[in-house]
Amino acid sequence: MKAAIRLPHLLADRAALRRAAERLWFTVLAVAAVMMLATSGGLAQAAALANDTAVPVALVRGEEGGASLNVLPIPVAQVEAQVLEITRLHTQRALAGSVADAAAEAASDVGAPWTEVAGEPVTRRIQRVEVALGGADPRLKLAPCEKVQTYVPEGSRLWGKSRVGLRCEQGAVRWNVFVPVTVRVWGRGVIAVVPLRPGARLEAADLRVAEVDLAAESSNPVLDPDEAIGRVLIRGVQGGQSLRQSHLKPRRYFAAGDAVQIQIQGSGFAVSGEGVALTPGDEGQCARIRSGARVVCGRPVGDRQAVLML
Repeated sequence: MKAAIRLPHLLADRAALRRAAERLWFTVLAVAAVMMLATSGGLAQAAALANDTAVPVALVRGEEGGASLNVLPIPVAQVEAQVLEITRLHTQRALAGSVADAAAEAASDVGAPWTEVAGEPVTRRIQRVEVALGGADPRLKLAPCEKVQTYVPEGSRLWGKSRVGLRCEQGAVRWNVFVPVTVRVWGRGVIAVVPLRPGARLEAADLRVAEVDLAAESSNPVLDPDEAIGRVLIRGVQGGQSLRQSHLKPRRYFAAGDAVQIQIQGSGFAVSGEGVALTPGDEGQCARIRSGARVVCGRPVGDRQAVLML
């Protein structure tokens, strides 16, 4: 009689233990990822990526009306030097980020969210970076300043068309202005050989690899022809134009309700698990997947497969 009374409690305890184990699953993986990143192998990988980002960054004059920078109460050469240096630092940071940083950039469409293509670090596809300064508002009347700090405004990125801030930190009158800047990142990408209409299914003969401005559009460029062959265009492309992910019809790898294989990846390790998709698994989009008691955002990569980067 006593055992019969305790049985429901025992079953309830088992259910609670099972739920607790499921909740701990991703926590344990996250801790493992942190430990792996702290190893010498993870540090060596980060150092190798940093070395790969030594691409030349040059200033391009005369294209964006830089002459009107003369309205600033500081030498134009000083402004150019500061903008060039801050662009170099931000470019290297975007290209040499850790695995977690790259995943976060990809999710927010910031900077260069491609870590490798066909097994090759994407930084090796970048050949050079050009910075073109725009002009300041000619109506500006700024007081002299002894120390001017150049910075990237919050929410901005030095990739494509952007802006930089110039802030007087030491002077009789503190002021703050913004100057437009265009950052062109030249590297190897896929272009259309001939004009292609929406609805066309891409073939190998339609594409080739050439030097393109990777930062010309907000949509990520296609870097390898294999990414596009067999895909359908949803936007037309001109001959010689860089092919972008936004030109291609997204692939749907799984539907809501499907069982999904999840691969959790970190620096030097990978762990597999299972879950149930709560939203469709469209290429390039976050798919919400329930695994146990946790809901995670996975990147669809194949038939009923998703990747979670730690």
